[in-house]
Amino acid sequence: MHEVEPDAVSLEIQFFGPGRLGVVIAQDNADRPSQLLKFGQDFLVTHVTEMPDFVGWCQVVEQFFWITVVRIGDDRDAQRHGEKKADFRRQRKDRMLGKVRSAADTVCGSSLAKSRLLSNTTRQVGQSPFNDIPTMTLKVKRLDPAAKLPVRTTPGASCFDIHALAGGEIPAKSRALIRTGLAVAVDKGFEVQVRSRSGLALKQGVFVINSPGTIDSDYRGEVGIILMNLGDDTFTYKAGDRIAQIAVCAVVMGDAELVESLDDTQRSAGGFGSTGL
Repeated sequence: MHEVEPDAVSLEIQFFGPGRLGVVIAQDNADRPSQLLKFGQDFLVTHVTEMPDFVGWCQVVEQFFWITVVRIGDDRDAQRHGEKKADFRRQRKDRMLGKVRSAADTVCGSSLAKSRLLSNTTRQVGQSPFNDIPTMTLKVKRLDPAAKLPVRTTPGASCFDIHALAGGEIPAKSRALIRTGLAVAVDKGFEVQVRSRSGLALKQGVFVINSPGTIDSDYRGEVGIILMNLGDDTFTYKAGDRIAQIAVCAVVMGDAELVESLDDTQRSAGGFGSTGL
């Protein structure tokens, strides 16, 4: 057993494996362990669930929100402990994504259910050890040097805020196309959705009129935001103002087939309020 470093803290870990991975569930001097633990640093392990007699070391390999994922070991062997962090993350991401896709193929009874499962597991920020959520990179290209990149305002935000390239005005009861100076790309089987910002919609009556707007995976032109001003006053915006938000979502890539008839349902052709108010 190696001597504990001066700044090390005692941890209690929930084991979930494989690969001897665990989540820090208790720490002797912090309510939220990830506030003090540092990525890549070694810490003393005082208790691991399902391994009650274990005492050794762990290394922080992932942090998101207040959850800290650690790799557990019982010696300081350089070969076991020296795996590159980038390789480790990439390999774990590939395994998780494979599990999600396999689960979608196995348990989903329809392509729509599969799409929803994949969408729910690809739109998050981090990789959760509890439900195998992978991440995906939104590729962004500046078409104008003044353009601001999309940003997530909080770690758990599902959307990126997107900004106006230049300032302007939208008169009351009018609409306008707002330039962003950006082009984006996602993998086939995904789309980027453009959505309204709740603050603008509530306070000023300004929203994305075709929300959610669609940016297809093969579109490489500039992203434009169609804003509608239903307020009573002219809406004025400046260069760099957040005017909308965008999300990466999974889609079902299906074909259209001409048929002679459709299967009958209890609802049939009822719509437009046919079920009552």
